[in-house]
Order: sequence, then structure tokens, then C-alpha cells
Amino acid sequence: RKRMTNYQYNINTSNVVGLTDDMENWKKHFGSTDMIIEAVFEDLDLKRKIVAQCEDVTPDHCIFATNTSAIPIADIAQGAKRPEQIIGMHYFSPVPSMPLLEVIPHEGTSDMAKAAALEVGTKQGKTCIEVKDVPGFYVNRCLGPFLVEVSLFFP
Repeated sequence: RKRMTNYQYNINTSNVVGLTDDMENWKKHFGSTDMIIEAVFEDLDLKRKIVAQCEDVTPDHCIFATNTSAIPIADIAQGAKRPEQIIGMHYFSPVPSMPLLEVIPHEGTSDMAKAAALEVGTKQGKTCIEVKDVPGFYVNRCLGPFLVEVSLFFP
């Protein structure tokens, strides 16, 4: 297991600020952020709403990463002010135990956003793979046929 010292834990948690969307000061905190990793449930309209809200208050260089396992990243980026800053980062559950991270750029994602997502994932101790923005991305696309075959053994 990867464990941090109490000292490192205290440093890390001192940088965490608890915010909710009904607190006005969230805009101040997001106003200087470099990257947002969103992890709401799989609802395209909700994800687009969050992108719009974040783009209104974040600097132009801020990267918006969405944790999705099913919604195409290009669909989430559609209508965004800065679609080149939107990328997918698909974490697997349980996140602390699963080392794989799919980094999913859409056709218009900038090289800077790709590099930043890969760097963040690597710093988190994840094994990062860059995958195409296609249904199921990589793992779920490979897993589907396998599960179909396995289900044939149990009629």
C-alpha cells in the first residue's frame, strides 16, 4: 500500500477547501485554478452545465477534465467556450485501488490539455493510457465482448 506520512497528510489536507455550489466564495477559489476534475453522475446536460459554470469563473488556461465512462468527450465539449481545454479522465472504482486511468482527448483537445492530464494522472500514481474518444473508450470496449462470451456459459 502507498501510505503518506502524517506530515504529508497534513500538508495535503490543508490545501483542501470544502465548497458547495450555494456558497458564493466557490467562484473566488475557482478563479485561479489550473485544472478541474469533475465527477458527477452520467448526465450530459448536467456535465455541460458544470462546464459552462466553470468556464465563467476560471482562467482561460484552466483544463476541465470529466470523469465519464460512457459519454463522448466531444459531446461534453460541444458548445463550450474553450472546447480545446476539455478532456476525459476515466478513473476506475475503487479509485485508491485501481491503478489504471484512461485519458480521453476529443478531436479538438489541445496538446497542452493532454500533457497536463497525463502529468496529473502520473502524479496521482496512476498508470495512464491515452485512448480515443469512442464508445466505451478502451477498457469498457474490450470488456463488453468478454462479458457477452462469459454470459454464454451461464444460460
